[in-house]
Amino acid sequence: MKKLKTFENVIKLEGETKKKKLIRYLKFFLLPCFRAREINKVEYELGKIQSKRTFFRRFLSPLTILGMACILFILWCAIFPDWASKYTFDDIAVWVNTDEIPYTPPSPNHPLGIGESGWDILARNIWGTRYSLQVAFLAVVISFVLGTIVGIISAYAGGWVDNILMRVVDIFSVFPSLILAFIFIAMWGNQMNVIMIGIGLAAIPSYARISRASTLQEKSKLYVDAAKTSGASRFKIMFKHILPNAASPLIVRVSFHIAVATLTVGGLAFLGFAVSDIPTWGWDINQASGHMYRDPYAMFWPGMWIVITALGFQLIGDGLRDSLDPKLKKLLKG
Repeated sequence: MKKLKTFENVIKLEGETKKKKLIRYLKFFLLPCFRAREINKVEYELGKIQSKRTFFRRFLSPLTILGMACILFILWCAIFPDWASKYTFDDIAVWVNTDEIPYTPPSPNHPLGIGESGWDILARNIWGTRYSLQVAFLAVVISFVLGTIVGIISAYAGGWVDNILMRVVDIFSVFPSLILAFIFIAMWGNQMNVIMIGIGLAAIPSYARISRASTLQEKSKLYVDAAKTSGASRFKIMFKHILPNAASPLIVRVSFHIAVATLTVGGLAFLGFAVSDIPTWGWDINQASGHMYRDPYAMFWPGMWIVITALGFQLIGDGLRDSLDPKLKKLLKG
């Protein structure tokens, strides 16, 4: 019945004569394999709509919505810290000396308490969101771009190019992100851009392996052969045809990697590898660790900001993985 209604709507839209309508109806009912071109177009559009609805239905689970709420809150704090806090950047800087007593418990004027140098902990955490996410995002961009390029070129070229590039990737994978960041800091100093580059380079192997595996699956498909036959260049085949079709696992990896990069930035700052003039959650935890019995709130709230950020991106990554690869979700349930 639905197919018949769709067919009737197509006929009305086409504005055909009664004779042509009658011929189409006869073919529709008498020929089992008859398929009108207009029906194929309508079914194709309906299929795309159904696919989008299925994706959002799988993606919008309760946990994913919770993750989106966490990320929206964190992004709001990072983009609009002047609106989220009544204190300016100069009010929470390390060189500020206020009349407030450091490390005092929460009060109506300071909902989360007072930290080092008498600054407001809530304002400090809000302003720290911008710089912590800035380092994490830029580190992910570095590793994503370089790792994806290396993986696609390695898989598409094959042979000795593949062997050389993957051996270089294996060398990078030996160094954990923290160790590589330590090496960069020792060589070029304790700066935010140095920390960012060190974290970004350490994650190149994971993106290279994922993009290489996806490219190996895609390069043998028919559309790649068609692109070669039409005379497309290697660059165009790799980055215009193969990359969009191999991007799903990379997108999922980006979401998880932002969470890991945030934890790494916090860990480095906690160990003292941070610029003291820039507010970061890990550095605040480090400073408050000596006063944990006097004022545990000064350590607790920066840690909660890290947990909210990492949890939000992890939940969004889980939602993307389940929606982009529903077979994996069924396998995990079964």
